[in-house]
Amino acid sequence: MLSLVKTIGNILCFVLAGLWIAIEHVIAGVLLCCTIIGLPFGVVSFRMAGLALAPLGIDIVKKGHEPAGATVVVTA
Repeated sequence: MLSLVKTIGNILCFVLAGLWIAIEHVIAGVLLCCTIIGLPFGVVSFRMAGLALAPLGIDIVKKGHEPAGATVVVTA
């Protein structure tokens, strides 16, 4: 039941605002990557774009602190 609620919430978020937020994060990431100082912030902005597409059910943890059996999808 909880996965159904997350799925419906992710679909609503994607349709109502997620796509626009992701596009804005990608544009900001490209602009930030134009400078050496903004490069780390641009990389984080690209990660946030992916998070904006499906925010429910995604946990953000530090590298090396993943729970046992977890799959790392994005590494940098």
